[in-house]
Amino acid sequence: RFTDPTALLVEYSRLFLPPAAVATLNLSRLVDSGVCGLCMDALELAYQAHGLVPNEQLHDLADHAARQFECLGYLAELDGDSAAEFARLCLVGAMPRLAAQLAQAAPDSPYTALAHLAAKAVRAYRATGSDAEAAKPNRRHDLTLGVWRHCSACGKPYAREKEISIMTLALEQAGLPAAHLAKCPDCRDRAQGFFRREIA
Repeated sequence: RFTDPTALLVEYSRLFLPPAAVATLNLSRLVDSGVCGLCMDALELAYQAHGLVPNEQLHDLADHAARQFECLGYLAELDGDSAAEFARLCLVGAMPRLAAQLAQAAPDSPYTALAHLAAKAVRAYRATGSDAEAAKPNRRHDLTLGVWRHCSACGKPYAREKEISIMTLALEQAGLPAAHLAKCPDCRDRAQGFFRREIA
């Protein structure tokens, strides 16, 4: 079936390109169930921290498998610890899921075999024991990740701009006002006179 490069391109299109794709190479979707989550923020920050800027050859998001593996290869030549830290942002969690998706949808595809090899390769970067706990910090409230919206009343950061944009769009599409999102929940509650109960 795969005797020339064109056949491989057709197979690639069948597996990964819309409208009938069976899997995605935007790997943050396999970790965060979308492309606007913490995984994407962490990847963008990591590229920036290592001075890596995308060129014009790949017009895709920061979580694309090709970009991540190229960055991982670059870091592995420089510093094993940096490579391991980067791999744990997305690749370690996403690659086994991608391989499983492909195994179910296209077990005989060469891309399935390639995904299994890649998943096995990044398995070496998994943390174990006490290191695993240290490697999985709760990044939900990490102010160093992403761009944060600051409350118009008290000035404190309270949500990522991506999250506010998604909520604003959803409210506007439903015909509901979104101006209240300019304030943090605490200031909104105080302004509306809501009672707050502290949960021990």
